[in-house]
Amino acid sequence: MTITFYDIPSKLAVKGWSPNPWKARLALNIKGLPYKTVWVEFPDIERMCKEIGAKPTGTTQSGTPLYTLPVIRDDTNNAVISDSFEIARYLDDQYPDTIPMFPKGSHALQAAFKEAHERVALAHFYPLMGLTTVRQMNAPSENYFRTKKGPPSGATFEEADLKGEARDEQWTKVREGHEIIAGWLSKNEGGQFVMGENVSFADTMLVAWLRMIGVMYGEESDEWKAVLSWQDGWWARYLKLFDQYLAVV
Repeated sequence: MTITFYDIPSKLAVKGWSPNPWKARLALNIKGLPYKTVWVEFPDIERMCKEIGAKPTGTTQSGTPLYTLPVIRDDTNNAVISDSFEIARYLDDQYPDTIPMFPKGSHALQAAFKEAHERVALAHFYPLMGLTTVRQMNAPSENYFRTKKGPPSGATFEEADLKGEARDEQWTKVREGHEIIAGWLSKNEGGQFVMGENVSFADTMLVAWLRMIGVMYGEESDEWKAVLSWQDGWWARYLKLFDQYLAVV
């Protein structure tokens, strides 16, 4: 079996920061499937995707095809799959003897969870991401983001960065969103995963975005320490369940 996994590098010592690729990487690691990582800078993503036959995952505001990572190439089946959700579904279909990311009957509920996670938590985190994220990129990706993907207002990332009370209020919204999600999960009769005792793709959504905070801000940062203290350490205990799946190969 030869699976190639395409991800975005950074200047950080800890490899792997982007949450969408992390969802797919977690699926590969949880399933125990061997793979190798190829690192692709942002300005090279479209060219690479076209070269290997990866499908676009959407369209830009101008209506042109949008190419994003993660992407996997599975030479065993001569397949190239884009988008973390579709990658996880593909891995379930092609490698049924591994831990399923979408246990039977859960596709609709997990799709709904994806939308709910976006609404109650991620929507509040996005305004905090820009400057911190772009500063961690290698020069080619940083330049691409600053010239092609700047804030919609036309301001620089530095100008758009939230400060002071506005920043504190935004973090409060992120915390409150995760408090709602922790409340959902605490209603399970057993187990701490989204589906109770069984890990699923929904868990990779939570872990990938939380891990981004730890990687981008740093393990010793006030931001990460705050996350680990939320809901009396609920998320710290939850994330501990995934220590064995965080390898970057």
